[in-house]
Amino acid sequence: MLAVVQFPFADSRSFLAGAFGRLSVPDWPDPKPKRLGSPPQFLRRFGSAGERRGSGGRGWSDEHGYCHASRALRFPSQPGEDWLMAPCGVSAFRRVLVDNTGVVGRAEFGFAQPLLGIRRRIDEGSLIRLVVGVLEAPSLVHGSARPKPLMQQGRDLAALYQTATTKHGATASVGRRVVEDGEPIVIVDAERTQFERGSMRGTQRVPPDLVYGADLRFLRVKTDLGTVAVWMVSAGTSTKDESRALRLALLRLHAEREALKTVIHWIRRGAVTFDKPGDERDRLEDYLNDATRLVEKDRRGGVSQSAIRAALDAAFAVGEPDEALDLADQLQGAKKQVARKVLEHARFLSSSKTFEVVLVSRDYVNNSISIANSTLTNSNVLAAQRMDNVLNGFNRSSADDELKTAITELHEQAKALISRLDDKSATEVSDRVAMITEQAGNERPLGDIVRAAATGLITLSSTVAGLADPVGLAVRHVLAAMKIALS
Repeated sequence: MLAVVQFPFADSRSFLAGAFGRLSVPDWPDPKPKRLGSPPQFLRRFGSAGERRGSGGRGWSDEHGYCHASRALRFPSQPGEDWLMAPCGVSAFRRVLVDNTGVVGRAEFGFAQPLLGIRRRIDEGSLIRLVVGVLEAPSLVHGSARPKPLMQQGRDLAALYQTATTKHGATASVGRRVVEDGEPIVIVDAERTQFERGSMRGTQRVPPDLVYGADLRFLRVKTDLGTVAVWMVSAGTSTKDESRALRLALLRLHAEREALKTVIHWIRRGAVTFDKPGDERDRLEDYLNDATRLVEKDRRGGVSQSAIRAALDAAFAVGEPDEALDLADQLQGAKKQVARKVLEHARFLSSSKTFEVVLVSRDYVNNSISIANSTLTNSNVLAAQRMDNVLNGFNRSSADDELKTAITELHEQAKALISRLDDKSATEVSDRVAMITEQAGNERPLGDIVRAAATGLITLSSTVAGLADPVGLAVRHVLAAMKIALS
């Protein structure tokens, strides 16, 4: 049995002019492995280039090469036999892959658990416990001194990739995030083990005839660390090669969707623009045109992407899209066809949805996990989009660079906080960040309003482990740039 955790990321440097100094090697998407008489290409702080033992699967010819990531992430504790006691299991692989555009990247970590793989049948509860154990595994990203749960390493891995692929002395990259992480995903490949018939309402099952005859199920798992999308795969009547191709299709589609979502986010906040004709704008238009086409494609690599998307996007209550996207203005200068496709995709992303989730609670005293059904809305996504709209307006103001940098960092930390909060608290964080941002854009900001919003934001962040310090620091940087005392 194999569990794969993917951390997708997007790299904006293809769309930016200036001295960002992105290295030309490795040769993505097919970095050169070790050959007779020649060393392999190398991604510093990650590892050397390698290649899959088998094929990349039908329809995935550019999935053959990768770079190892054994240096990028390590697990300080040794694995054992029980997923709950030793959640890492046996490390099967650690690798990073980037597509031919240089925009879509993903770091993937595989964990094998041979003991579970010998069972003939397994229930969904056991698999969910497996997933939670993996996500909670203490881990260290290269250069970090303190372990964090694996699920929280996406941002640090994206930052490490940015550093690893940037030339020394590239001034434009200093203090600026040009590589951003997306939402992680987990795939559990049960191989020939069959799933017990479960009673969890949150599970979406894809018709087997659309995915090589495999038993493919999707659900969202909400834990103390946040909510994560989980695919569960059992081989069914599919062959070993077909199961691998299905796993690649799931990983690839998720990374592409997350990258496209991130690029739209950049456009909305003005981080990448269509302002000036040139190679950068051409690459941005080409990427958006191809990306919207690929993620909406009905079939790819022999797999029904439309069926996979239907499971991913399943919701039992859908509201109207947020019309305040503030995106149309940012698409001025883009080709009409590209602008239309991006707006359509953005409207879907901004729809209000309510999903069924599996709610997981851990009792640390008794080392036990309880599992129940619940519901979840995408209010955290909509709250982040509302903040984007406010940030986009602020970035067009005459505020100095120090304040703009501080406000941008506050928004990034606030988004991390929102992803871990309930609907009401997420909305409150969004409102407080919007208040601070709007006041920062005024020539004479009202100190009392800023202080009240800042104090409330710090209080809300104190309820989430690991975020109180970074949120508090971001708030203080903003106040210092605005010359407002916190108390």
